[in-house]
Amino acid sequence: MLLIAFALYFLFSPKVSDLDSRYLIGEGAFAFPLGTGIGFYDGFFGPDAGTFFVMGCVALLGYNLRQAVATPGY
Repeated sequence: MLLIAFALYFLFSPKVSDLDSRYLIGEGAFAFPLGTGIGFYDGFFGPDAGTFFVMGCVALLGYNLRQAVATPGY
């Protein structure tokens, strides 16, 4: 269900484009909580953890989709 919701977000969100948008939080505030949460999820379930990182980069850091997919370290 969660992956279907993310797919709909990527499909219909105006934030997902080739233009960067305004970030909501800084990279330091983003890295620890999201990295811990997604790392916990990835340890138990595994599939599509990368989708969650991309979604976080687009929604919280204001990256465009291309930049979020290509960003190393997240």
